[in-house]
Amino acid sequence: MKLKLKLSMASVPGDWLLIFWSWAGANIPVPPFGTLELDPNAGFILAGAAKVPITGVDPIAEASFSVTQDTSFLGLKVHAQALDWPTSTNRPRLTNSIVTTITR
Repeated sequence: MKLKLKLSMASVPGDWLLIFWSWAGANIPVPPFGTLELDPNAGFILAGAAKVPITGVDPIAEASFSVTQDTSFLGLKVHAQALDWPTSTNRPRLTNSIVTTITR
């Protein structure tokens, strides 16, 4: 059985969210985008992208990722943050980050 991590992100309908992961957090100002809360020196990867639906009641984008079942990863924290790339005239901005621990 494959394990899945599901992220749900709210934003303006039509926006794209580029999702990044890292093994550690940080607090790096990146004007004018906001604050990078992922440590680029701790394994920084582009994990995927999701588009916020244009229609519907809630502007929620969802992305699912397979998670390894390798027991050597148990207990490790994964930090995730997105770059919200708007379809409007607003400039891209970094979201808040989330942290989760890999468990069984």
